[in-house]
Amino acid sequence: MRRLLPIVFIILALLPSCSRGRDGESVKLVLRYADNQPEGHPAAEAAKYFASLVHSSTDGEIDVEVYLNGELGSETSIFEQVRFGGVDFSRFSIGTLPPDMGEYRALMYPFLYRDREHMWSVLDGDIGKRLLDDSVEYGIIALAWFDAGLRSLYTIEQIDDFSDFRGKTIRVQENDFIASIFETIGVRTVQIPYGSVYSALQMNRIDGAENNIPSYVLAGHYECAKYYMISRHMRTPEILAMSMQAVDKISAVNPEYVDVIKECARQSGLYERKLWVESEEYYMQIALDAGCVFAYPDKELEAQLYDAMTTIDYLLDEKERQLVEEIRNT
Repeated sequence: MRRLLPIVFIILALLPSCSRGRDGESVKLVLRYADNQPEGHPAAEAAKYFASLVHSSTDGEIDVEVYLNGELGSETSIFEQVRFGGVDFSRFSIGTLPPDMGEYRALMYPFLYRDREHMWSVLDGDIGKRLLDDSVEYGIIALAWFDAGLRSLYTIEQIDDFSDFRGKTIRVQENDFIASIFETIGVRTVQIPYGSVYSALQMNRIDGAENNIPSYVLAGHYECAKYYMISRHMRTPEILAMSMQAVDKISAVNPEYVDVIKECARQSGLYERKLWVESEEYYMQIALDAGCVFAYPDKELEAQLYDAMTTIDYLLDEKERQLVEEIRNT
C-alpha cells in the first residue's frame, strides 16, 4: 500500500481542484504559473496580469496562482514540470529551452534582428505563428511571445578592447549553443542558474555575465558588476507556455475556456511588451545613480564582436540556417 501513495499524490495533483479564489469565493479550478523573475520585472507583472485576466474572463471559475522569484525552481526545471503537468504555465527565455526544440535555436543567432520592430514583424508574422504552433511537438503549448530586450555584457572590470575578453569567465544561460557563441570571443563560459549569478559575481567566481538591463538591475548584478557594455549581441524573445495537461483540466470546467485563456495569454504578451519598453530606461537610471558605467563598444570592437560571433553557422542544421536567412530577409 505504501508504494501506491506517491502515484496517488501525482494523480491527485493533475486532477482539477476546487478551492477558494482571491476574493474568498469558490472556484472550480486553480492553476499554477511559475516564473524566475522578481516582483517588478515586466515578466512578473505580466504573469499577474494574465492571472487577473483569466479570473475575470472565466467569471471567477478559474484562478491562476503565480509563483515568482524561482520559488518553484529554475527555468530548466520548470520546463520539465510544464511538460509533465506539475506546473500549468510559465514564461521561458528561448535560451533556456532544451536543444530538441528545433528551429527555436535559430532565434538566438547573434546580431540577427535589425531592431525591435524587425523582431516583432518576424514573431507576429508567419514565422512566429509557425514556431508557436510547432511547440506541441515538444510537449508544451506556446501561447504568446514576450519581449526580453537586447542582451549585453557586463563585467566587474571594464572591457576596453577585444583582447580584454581573453581569459575572462562569463556566465551565460544554460545553453550550449549560447556558450559556443561566447567562446568565439575568447572567454571561458560557465552555465549556472540565473538565481546563482549574484553570489558568483559577489565572490569573484565569475568576471561577468550577459543579460538585459532590467534583469541586470532587478537581480542585483549591478551592485557587483559596474561596467555594462551595450554590445547588443542578441535579442532572445521569450514564450508564455501552457502544459498540455492544463488543456484537459480547463476543458473539464468549460471547453470554451481553452480559447479564452489563449486570448488572455496573447493580451498579457502585449502588456509585457509595453512594460518592457517603459522599464529599460527606468532601470538604466537606477544603475547610473548607483555609479554603474554604460558604454557602447567603439566601431572596431563592435565589428570584432560581430565577426567573431557570427562564425557559428556550422553549429546550425540546414533548417536552422534557412530560418536565419528567412528572418534576415523579412
